[in-house]
Amino acid sequence: MSNFFQNQIKAKKRTRLLIFLYFLAIIGIIFGIYTGLYLVLSPQNAEMASARIPYWNLDLFLPVAITVLVVIGIVSLFKILTLSAGGEKVALSLGGRLISPETVDPYEKRIINVVEEIAIASGVPVPPVYLLEEELGINAFAAGFTPKSAVVAVSKGCVELLSRDELQGVVAHEFSHILNGDMRLNIKLIGVLHGILFIAIAGRVLLRSGRYSRRSKDKGGGIAMIGLVLCVVGYTGVFFANLIKLAVSRQREYLADASAVQFTRQPEGISGALKKIGSLAYGSRINHSNAEEASHMYFSDGIRSSFSSLFSTHPDLTDRITQIDKSFDGVFPEVTYQEFQSKNNLVDKKPALDPIKNALDPILNPILNNPAGEVLGKNILGTVGTIAAVNLASSQSFLKELPVNIYDATHNAQKAPLIIYITLLDENQEVFKKQIDILKNKLSEDEFKQIIELNIVVKSLNESKLLPLLDLCLPALATLPQEKYKDIRELCKELAHADQRIDLLEYILHEVLLSHYNKVFYPEQSSKIVNKNMQDLAQPASNLFLSLSILGNPSSLEVAKASYFAAVEHTSLQDPYIYDFDNLPKVTLEILDSSIKEFKNVDYSIREIMLRACISCISYDNKVTPREFAIIRAIADNFDCPVPYLEIS
Repeated sequence: MSNFFQNQIKAKKRTRLLIFLYFLAIIGIIFGIYTGLYLVLSPQNAEMASARIPYWNLDLFLPVAITVLVVIGIVSLFKILTLSAGGEKVALSLGGRLISPETVDPYEKRIINVVEEIAIASGVPVPPVYLLEEELGINAFAAGFTPKSAVVAVSKGCVELLSRDELQGVVAHEFSHILNGDMRLNIKLIGVLHGILFIAIAGRVLLRSGRYSRRSKDKGGGIAMIGLVLCVVGYTGVFFANLIKLAVSRQREYLADASAVQFTRQPEGISGALKKIGSLAYGSRINHSNAEEASHMYFSDGIRSSFSSLFSTHPDLTDRITQIDKSFDGVFPEVTYQEFQSKNNLVDKKPALDPIKNALDPILNPILNNPAGEVLGKNILGTVGTIAAVNLASSQSFLKELPVNIYDATHNAQKAPLIIYITLLDENQEVFKKQIDILKNKLSEDEFKQIIELNIVVKSLNESKLLPLLDLCLPALATLPQEKYKDIRELCKELAHADQRIDLLEYILHEVLLSHYNKVFYPEQSSKIVNKNMQDLAQPASNLFLSLSILGNPSSLEVAKASYFAAVEHTSLQDPYIYDFDNLPKVTLEILDSSIKEFKNVDYSIREIMLRACISCISYDNKVTPREFAIIRAIADNFDCPVPYLEIS
């Protein structure tokens, strides 16, 4: 079985395949347009046969090839740059509306809650949710370059017609795409294939212009003929573009279906959603004018085609259902939108999952079923990017037990920052007083009063719950203007440094907030992979291990030394980069800050090495406390490697 890191690397290789197929399609388009122009420009009557242009004519071929490459290149580049802002652009381009975290609509509240519990369970930051409110078909998609930049979009039919179990199956399917590295490839497909589609659009415009040209019959006919050539060649290119989509997406849908069943332990959820698609007149159709370019991203076929069974980007609906429900007879009774909606009970009666009974995943069993319920550090890496029922049970339990006033505050753009500030308050009374004075001077009287009230409840939470609590705040924070977000970030920094010392958990949580800020306002930076090898990063790696070992074990140099060398064992660090503990440099915020930033956008093979080493450093005794688990998950979050949530004590 592939793990999360291997899936990201495979996704990168599939991108190379996409580029190869893309250039083959462009070569075909060039020769198609060249041949069409040759036929248009060559005299057709016998008397002028001597003036006919030879088929291979470099003076004609070069302008055609250069023009096609430039036009497709510019159009594709423009689209890619537009999409560099992340999944939000895709959702907006299809008519999506951001669902407010504070929504009171019962359908919207339910989809928000389902997305939250699956995001927390899988370790992915809670993504914004968009509603395609003009689409009555049942469909959904996840879009973004990384788990951190992902958004989830659902159609109106999806939220109004599906039960909670069915919604959970659909959302779990989309999270599988997030975790398997499919989203980056899907967005690149939209960008690069847009240039090919543009040829067909240009041909259609020229064909229409030639038909209605009033200048001269001959000139109008020539324009129309060129337009016809571009239309034929362009739509042939679109045909091959759809084949490229098919080549990279069909098998991923089967995998995502299977992952959703594994995650929810509710096969009737996703199979029920697919059966409703088959029974509904609208099916899973997306009617927006831009629906074609994102067809490979949908939960189910969004485009109707006469060749749908042969060239669809998704497997046959009946095949997908029978893979999950062997008893399905292939019959889809016709049911109207209103009939489905009337049967959709908004009162959720979902029983809580038993985490032990449902812990069937062999990766997670060693974590749960060890003496005294201890979480073993060596097993955590294997859970990265996995989806399992035990994590969903922990996530549901976390949300269920979270006090209502805290949950509501995380969804309010004005109160969510207060929750962030509270997570950074120190237990030391002297430091706490300094931080409280800072807040009193910076916040309004009402905000400060709320801080005091909410602090008692937040501080009663287990430290392993701090990251999911922070994750719940992120969608609300993302709705704030950039200047307000900067103020929040600066106040967090001031609180974290109030004690004139570096607290590892405070720092890491602050980094999570900072990375979220960058994701919202500079999404292109968070998606770019930096090509560096482990040897280039030897010094920052050693600095990071030293910082983690010293700050994680401030009272014992011997323990710090043991944890440092536990990390070094997992890397190829050479002697010049290994610290002598008899002559150590002072660990400063600058050293910790600069070292961790070096690994944010490196290749996933290096992230795997570094995360394994960091886990060994933090849990060198192979036992993980709630605080250590929170630090591990936060470091993994900074590396864009989601560690699933588990309740530990």
